This record gives sequence, C-alpha cells and structure tokens, in this order.
Amino acid sequence: MVGRGGCHPGARWRLSLWGNGQSSYWLTTANDPAVGKFGQYAVFNAEVAFRPLDKLELALTGKNLFDRRYEYVWYDTSVLGSSASPTQHSPAEGLGVTASARVRF
Repeated sequence: MVGRGGCHPGARWRLSLWGNGQSSYWLTTANDPAVGKFGQYAVFNAEVAFRPLDKLELALTGKNLFDRRYEYVWYDTSVLGSSASPTQHSPAEGLGVTASARVRF
C-alpha cells in the first residue's frame, strides 16, 4: 500500500543512531609519562528523518548528544626550549543540533 505523496508508510520515517570514539594515545614515541596520554573519548549521535513526500525529506540531527568535552592533542617539537608548551590542544565540538530539508529532483 502506498501512502499519501507516493511513499510507503514504513519508509516515511528513519531513525539513525551511531557513535565514534578512540582510546587514549601517547604523544611521544618514548611513551613519556611526564607528557602523558590524551585523546580517549566516545560520542553518540542521532538523526530522525521524515519523508512527507517522495521528493522531500526533513531531518533533525544531534551530534555529541551528551555534550562530551574532549580534545585532539599533539606534541609540537618546534616549541621545545621556548616558554610555550609542546602539547598543543584543539577542542572538539560540543553538542550540535541541525535541521535540514532535502529535495530530490
């Protein structure tokens, strides 16, 4: 049975759940405890989409649903001997929610 707009009723909704993460890592090849380990994280994401018409899909996506704070860290040997820290930190994105509409031609 085909629903209103030419879609099968079961195909009108889509729910996607996914996650990504990594274990911690040493910043130097010597695995120096004075420098430490960084990088362990796990984040979870979800998307719900609705197709009211065959050629139109509306979606709401949430990334990093638990607003996990983590960062990418690397060791920069070019600053050794200066007052700057050799560990460089780049924070990851926090919770993000987006809405989208996709039209197929």
